[in-house]
Amino acid sequence: MDWQIVLEKLDDIEKPTAQALKLIPGLMHGYVLSLEPIGADELGFKILEEAIQSLANKCNGAVVEWPSGTSKIDPKL
Repeated sequence: MDWQIVLEKLDDIEKPTAQALKLIPGLMHGYVLSLEPIGADELGFKILEEAIQSLANKCNGAVVEWPSGTSKIDPKL
């Protein structure tokens, strides 16, 4: 199965959520990161997590808002 990660920038009028701003004050940019196909198995989610970590590494941190809650991803040095 081939997996695809889709990265889409949020409109500039959409502000970061209060939860995201608590974790990274001054947060300015938001993106939607989607894994397709939606019915991902463990390997698909591992690829998604690696993509999130890569973004956090390049951006000095990231905030992820999962259905289960909001979390901060620190960059790996």
